[in-house]
Amino acid sequence: MREHLKERRKELGLTLEQVGDSVGVGKSTVRRWENGLITNMGSDKVKLLAKALKVSPSFVLGYTDDPDDNHLSSAYLDFDERETIEKLLKETLPAYTPELAQLTYEAMKLDKGQQRLLLSIIVAIGKYKTEERTEKD
Repeated sequence: MREHLKERRKELGLTLEQVGDSVGVGKSTVRRWENGLITNMGSDKVKLLAKALKVSPSFVLGYTDDPDDNHLSSAYLDFDERETIEKLLKETLPAYTPELAQLTYEAMKLDKGQQRLLLSIIVAIGKYKTEERTEKD
């Protein structure tokens, strides 16, 4: 995580301790996120930190510099659905790269119907890959 988290926290007038309490971690953990010393956060912490800072999970993860990105419309998938797409991509594709992470981010700009179609396609690919592996065994 980077400086943008610290800037956002200060914009909201929150202390390290207040953010930590909202996320369920100590203020030293929040400080380490802000300083980039901890870069691997669990999805539950990303979701809680995004809520505490009133930003999108994409902002927390550094995918965007716009704290309001993905909060523009209720047509966007909620965070759990985004997690599902990312998880399915990771399971389906041999190497989940930064480019695929960007693709996931871009997919969030689609309307909800298009996102659900994309999710269906990913699930179908995953099922096909699973059947293919089962047949080989």
